Amino acid sequence: MWQRKELSVEILRCGAHIIALGPKHLFYPMKRVHEDGEGVRTEVLAIHEDADTEAFRLLEKVRRVHKRVRENGKNRLKFEAEQAATRKVPLVALGDSSAKWVGASPMCERRWVIRDHLSNLAVAHPEIFHDIGGILSGDQVNAVRDICAVLSDWRQAANVMQSDHPEFWSASAFLPVMMTLKVGMDRSHYKVLSAADPKVKITMARESLHPIAQRVLAKLKEQVDTNWHHVEACQGLLELCTACDPRWRLHFWGHEDQEQHDALRPERESIKGRLIEHT
Repeated sequence: MWQRKELSVEILRCGAHIIALGPKHLFYPMKRVHEDGEGVRTEVLAIHEDADTEAFRLLEKVRRVHKRVRENGKNRLKFEAEQAATRKVPLVALGDSSAKWVGASPMCERRWVIRDHLSNLAVAHPEIFHDIGGILSGDQVNAVRDICAVLSDWRQAANVMQSDHPEFWSASAFLPVMMTLKVGMDRSHYKVLSAADPKVKITMARESLHPIAQRVLAKLKEQVDTNWHHVEACQGLLELCTACDPRWRLHFWGHEDQEQHDALRPERESIKGRLIEHT
């Protein structure tokens, strides 16, 4: 059996799993062991101790609202009728799944796109959302939009690592993906959905993001810093895997973003120097 101290094969093989679990505990209930006064231990679903409670409850509210208009036939028809004046093809209120957290990102995007239609539906038919406390406020919808923006790097990272054939390239992808995430958590600007046209994204300064989104960003940065030891444990081997893969050639994923490209340049040059030295 391969030993971690020799080739760290376990780390190379679980790169996709490490990336997939990154933000999951921030937005979904996690299994936790509860012990009562008599020492009886039971497994329950609860908010993770590292999660931001406000962000967690915000996404839970989005799920409940979307589910209410998606899974009830009468409500769905009413929602489609609200969209009839502006859309030829009505949009569905998307949901997500804890099995694959990246679904939270398109769900949040869709919440922003259909915000006016849901508001009109809530005014015309308040009984639909009465028992779940109504829909989100305008400020909460802004927070959802900004959370979607700070999740963009993680969403792309998860999609890259969970591609059709991860067994062929998870080792070569893990290093550039982790490096780009590390840089992405420190970027000064983010692209958020425009209010005028949801198909367009506008640039927003980091400090202008909604406070809830900024706290989520801080949590995601902690995740990158915590997982960086997986890279340090076998960085030399990861560098070699990446350099030998013609899909990367040390350009790294994310190089189309100029800010990330510039931030990664010193590390790329350093890696090239180490590879030349040892070949």
